[in-house]
Amino acid sequence: MEKENVVAALAALAQDNRLDVFRLLVQTGAGGLPAGGIAERLGIASPTLSFHLAQLRHAGLVQMRRDGKRVHSDAPHLHQRQASPHRDVRDGAREIYRIYLTNDLPYDGALAKEASNIGNAIERLIERILEVQFARREENKFLEVTLRSGRKDVLYRSDLLSGAIIASIVERAKGMAIKRAIADQGSGDSMQSLAGISESDLQLSFLAEFTENDIFPPADMTEDWLKLIDYDPENVVKIAPVRRDEKTQSRGGVI
Repeated sequence: MEKENVVAALAALAQDNRLDVFRLLVQTGAGGLPAGGIAERLGIASPTLSFHLAQLRHAGLVQMRRDGKRVHSDAPHLHQRQASPHRDVRDGAREIYRIYLTNDLPYDGALAKEASNIGNAIERLIERILEVQFARREENKFLEVTLRSGRKDVLYRSDLLSGAIIASIVERAKGMAIKRAIADQGSGDSMQSLAGISESDLQLSFLAEFTENDIFPPADMTEDWLKLIDYDPENVVKIAPVRRDEKTQSRGGVI
């Protein structure tokens, strides 16, 4: 992303209401929400919401789409942004992780000691997470797409990563940390109960998200979903999960 665009995006998200709006739209995913729905969920007055949506749209974080008589707002899917020469999907994932992995969350004690301040420690954590999640390795292969020409493409987990999935990954990791803290308190281990979100929590949550959740869209949205990942629906004849042998599964953890 160009430096000017990064500055504009960070400036837009520096206001609490705009950050809440952006988070809600990221979690909602493709299709977005009408202004009335956003206002109702967040308790923001319509005139105020209109101003915040305009600021987010100006920063390139939100787009407007007309559906009949209603206008929907949504946060562009990471792969929609990838189509822009100024946007890289990994950069998009990094930014969204940073929105959810805030400085005020509890983190593993070892992580907090990695840098001079928690912000820098979180940045290092995110880079390590992305290094694993975006690696073109066998265990990260997820789908096989068969085209009419007979060609078969392999999609990796990172190819399907979206803002909504990242939000869910962080929520899972929070849940793991909470359960661990409760268990440690029950055992009387006060030192361990101070531990928070760890790198392992986030990596396991990433794997679990693709195992337990339905990544595929409803049948009536398949065409739009294929377009989001840069495929012409007319050229796709089959989509199937990548099959792994037991050896690969044991290396990849949760599959």
